[in-house]
Amino acid sequence: MSILNKLFLLAIGISLPMTVSCEFVQNLFNVSKKDSIAKGFEYAKFGRYDSSTAIFSKLFDNDKNDTNVLKGLIMSKWAFQGYDSGRQYLKYLRNNSRFRSDIDTNHYESLLKKIDANSILFVDNDKDLLVLLWLQEIGHVKTNMSVVNVPFLNYRWYVKGERMRLNLPMLFTTLQLDIIDNEANSFNEPTPYTLPNAGIGIVLPSRAEKHTMYVSDKLLIDIVDANRWKKPIYFTYKDHLFEKYLKESNGLYSLIPQ
Repeated sequence: MSILNKLFLLAIGISLPMTVSCEFVQNLFNVSKKDSIAKGFEYAKFGRYDSSTAIFSKLFDNDKNDTNVLKGLIMSKWAFQGYDSGRQYLKYLRNNSRFRSDIDTNHYESLLKKIDANSILFVDNDKDLLVLLWLQEIGHVKTNMSVVNVPFLNYRWYVKGERMRLNLPMLFTTLQLDIIDNEANSFNEPTPYTLPNAGIGIVLPSRAEKHTMYVSDKLLIDIVDANRWKKPIYFTYKDHLFEKYLKESNGLYSLIPQ
């Protein structure tokens, strides 16, 4: 956790220990399950993946069919111990009735089958990511393409791990990825920018339109540019930066040069 984040937490009166206390885990079920889940996600939000893993592991031991617990456990273990540690719990979603009733898995399976092999699919939420990974790992559907959760590009553990696991094209060096950070948007007006390798122009938003340029914004641009149109790129949502280059078909957006 950065010094600024620690100072912010102290200012608002929140104190997060370096590791979750043994007493908290032992007394986990003396508080409501809802509060325990919330605490697990709170630790994860502030980068305490060891603590969130401990909480969700204890909750999972008591109930292996709670979707929120499974989601928290998969993501926490993935962040704390690597993708292989998290993916082993995807199998528990197979017989999870709530998961199957809340999510149209047929829709996602149909979506994957429309995508070319060796492609990159950008999603904008962890629900889409979880379902698509479940289909790939458990259903063995379209395992030869990469699913990237854009909001997770803000986390170094995700970027470094997925860059290696998925062989994602990137221009940023490992050193640059260690120091890249969010920054205040310095553009007073919408500003044209040309991706030199992809050969397309986008418009970066003004400060009034977007106050902060997030790491995920920078890395999304970097991946598209580094790809040089070698791999097909798709989005499950209409991304504002590349909107003019997106062609929609049945809820799936393909990135094409004009």
